[in-house]
Amino acid sequence: MVRIALDAGHGQDTYEQRNAKGVETKGGVFEEHQFNASVVSYLKELLEYNGFSVLLTQPLYEKEVSLKERTDLANRENVDLFWSVHANASNDPYIRGACCFYWHSSNEGKRLAYLFAKHMQHSGIHLHGNGTHASKIGEWTNFHVIRETNMVAILTENGFMTNEEDLTLMKTSEYRRKVARNHAQAIAEYFGHTYRNPEDKKGSIASWKREAVEWMYEEGLLEGEEWKQKVDEPLPLWAQAIVLKRLYDKMKG
Repeated sequence: MVRIALDAGHGQDTYEQRNAKGVETKGGVFEEHQFNASVVSYLKELLEYNGFSVLLTQPLYEKEVSLKERTDLANRENVDLFWSVHANASNDPYIRGACCFYWHSSNEGKRLAYLFAKHMQHSGIHLHGNGTHASKIGEWTNFHVIRETNMVAILTENGFMTNEEDLTLMKTSEYRRKVARNHAQAIAEYFGHTYRNPEDKKGSIASWKREAVEWMYEEGLLEGEEWKQKVDEPLPLWAQAIVLKRLYDKMKG
């Protein structure tokens, strides 16, 4: 069985520690890990449905794990692919689009990066440049998780948090699911697998559960990242009461 290391860029505490990897918005702070972890959560579900085994190098919605720990784990477990999920930022608010980084001397990494760009573009997602960038020592593209992994490694940037159009998209569960689906399709094609969509299977409701939870977060009805890990568990009565009260207040305006 093909094994994929999924790396949700940064940790839940990264912004608080460094005042980085996030942007201030009118509604508060949009932390990069919130987006990364959400995409990885969807992606893990899709890959496992398609017969892949998944290893998480950064626990979702938890404290940051060092880059060395992540690559050491992937190398020790001898996974077949390392795939890191991120959101980008720039001093120029007009720069936008998704892109993918691969190690400059890796032909397989380059091929996978182009598959990423192909699926993102075909789904209507704007690309940054042609959607691919080579990672090299001595340049700003010299990323640890691509350089220090023994297997093919990819780092994806799925839009710019500093661009209004991209940020608006990244806040939605619909965009996060689309990004995850594109990633899964690229990975499946790379390994020669026929991609299967779980939503084509009658009775498959896991993705709809997650979508509903994401919607409650977007609407401010739920707080606390732990609920995203409990989509199959019942909501306690006190939590239901809070959600209903917030919904009532929202409807009253």
